Amino acid sequence: MRLSILTRWMVLTGVLLIVLATCLGLLVHWQVIVDGDGEVLEEFVESRRSWGTPTVQLFTSLFNPLAAVIVSLLVGIAATLRFRQWRVFAYMAAVMVLSTAITQGLKHAFVRNRPAVMWHLVEETDFSFPSGHSTAAVALSSAVIVVWVMLSAKWKPVAVVAVAAAVIAIGIPASRLYLGVHWFTDTAAGAMVGLGTALLVSPLLPRTGVMVSHWPSRLRRWMTDKGKHARQLR
Repeated sequence: MRLSILTRWMVLTGVLLIVLATCLGLLVHWQVIVDGDGEVLEEFVESRRSWGTPTVQLFTSLFNPLAAVIVSLLVGIAATLRFRQWRVFAYMAAVMVLSTAITQGLKHAFVRNRPAVMWHLVEETDFSFPSGHSTAAVALSSAVIVVWVMLSAKWKPVAVVAVAAAVIAIGIPASRLYLGVHWFTDTAAGAMVGLGTALLVSPLLPRTGVMVSHWPSRLRRWMTDKGKHARQLR
């Protein structure tokens, strides 16, 4: 299958983000990063409030990696029925499976310890880098945005979906810092893996939505698969 220019750039960006997350894992023991992670964690710990902690604990529990996988499959089914494209479900499933596999591989490759238990507001026992919650939340959010942008014919539903997804993508990593179970670089790497995977797997999706329909006709012909095929026939 020959990929359009847009698809190639999305795949390349996805690969680059995953590579950057891996490179970050090689640097987490540098003193400047250790100091920066410590300062960020202290800021979040100092921001804790008795009335806010239960809400943050509930929020992070609703979007743990397992819950994110289940939600992604349900969203995949709903989007498949909505857009009548079976590839949507395959895309959502592939994003979650691949992002989880990459995260677990990096965890065991770098075996980074979590912040001191004295800071923890929830129990966590596995390795710290990258954050599994951040990976799952950003992978789910990014995949949903990609699906709606690629397939929806109207901007309004895309905007609504994007705002809701952004709340999850930003809120979950922040909640992990608030709860004292991750360093900032853990959440940053998790976000890179999540977004990178959503872009990397994007060739599974067709392009019929706002991203295509609102382009100028010449640009649309150039960037889409049909336009590329037409140029090759000339």
